[in-house]
Amino acid sequence: MRPLTESCPKPLLPVREKPLIVWQIERLVAAGVWRIVINHAWLGEQIEASLGDGSRFGVSLLYSPESEALETAGGIAKAMHLIGDGVFIAVSGDVFCEFD
Repeated sequence: MRPLTESCPKPLLPVREKPLIVWQIERLVAAGVWRIVINHAWLGEQIEASLGDGSRFGVSLLYSPESEALETAGGIAKAMHLIGDGVFIAVSGDVFCEFD
């Protein structure tokens, strides 16, 4: 994805006129998810600035910034205080998918 990702985090790259992560948020909303925790590292402040608190999507967005990329398991472990107990869904914010 370089050089595009040198100045823009992958989840904010546009596909069909909207960022990759927005496709995932919309799918989660359609599935009844109302609280989403986003962990981020590279240029993550751009993700927070772009998505805000999630109210425009009808959800609550919470953020778990990583000073260095922790990969999937590390990111989940760091965000557990935001995720809470029970079942959770893990999706990638930088993948395009139309699966319902």
